[in-house]
Amino acid sequence: MPAKKTAKSAKAVKQVLVKRVAKPARKNTGTAKKPAKKALVKHSTPKKPTSTGKKSNEKKMAPKKPSAAVTKTVNKAAAEERPKVAATKQRAAPVQKPTHTKPKSTGSARPQQDTAKAATLTTIGLIGAGHIGSQLARLAVANGYNVVISNSRGPDTLASLVAELGPKARAATAAEAAQAGDLVVVTVPLKNYRQVPVEPLAGKTVIDTNNYYPQRDGHIAELDNESTTTSELLQAHLPSSKVVKAFNHIYAADLTTLRTTGGHRKSPGLGDCRR
Repeated sequence: MPAKKTAKSAKAVKQVLVKRVAKPARKNTGTAKKPAKKALVKHSTPKKPTSTGKKSNEKKMAPKKPSAAVTKTVNKAAAEERPKVAATKQRAAPVQKPTHTKPKSTGSARPQQDTAKAATLTTIGLIGAGHIGSQLARLAVANGYNVVISNSRGPDTLASLVAELGPKARAATAAEAAQAGDLVVVTVPLKNYRQVPVEPLAGKTVIDTNNYYPQRDGHIAELDNESTTTSELLQAHLPSSKVVKAFNHIYAADLTTLRTTGGHRKSPGLGDCRR
């Protein structure tokens, strides 16, 4: 029994399989299955890149507008500060230095200046009354100075010259002329420069007219080897005086005769001492 059942069951299975294999294909009735819809893929539109430049920074950093009340308070405070700032600027402004301009000369200025200087320089002492000394005495008197004149031979020998010069002139010794003169002229032969008084001339201006003539003065070694000058010799003899050189470059007669129209001298004279 069991073997028969097994054979039947095997046969039945075989038949089923044959039927499945031999099963005809279904006819196309036009109702074919629709293909499965593909899943729609959404393509996202690319977002515009956010700008990282100045505009975005300006939007982020832009301050909020202050309210009207705050603006009014700030404006009021600024208005109060303006006068203080202006005052500070005025105080801090640099002081301009005054510009010194020379006053225009007027016609009356020169006589006033001459008068003021003449008040301090009124007497000229002359040590030596030779050609240069006598001519300088004439110039001094003509220009309103008092003159004290001296020479190596004594005051009596000068009587005729003093009479010619008038009341503004007087004769004296060399020491007296040195003492009396506000300005003193030394016009002696160079070989005699050591006889000029020293003490009365201390602190005074001394005009030196000397020139070196070996045939008259003898040879002076310092001048022959040119290690010094005539004025330096006199300055060394008068250490407390101020020695200046003048009138040694012009003939004696020309001191009073060289003039142009208008009375102005071409050469320097004692009348210029006031200027």
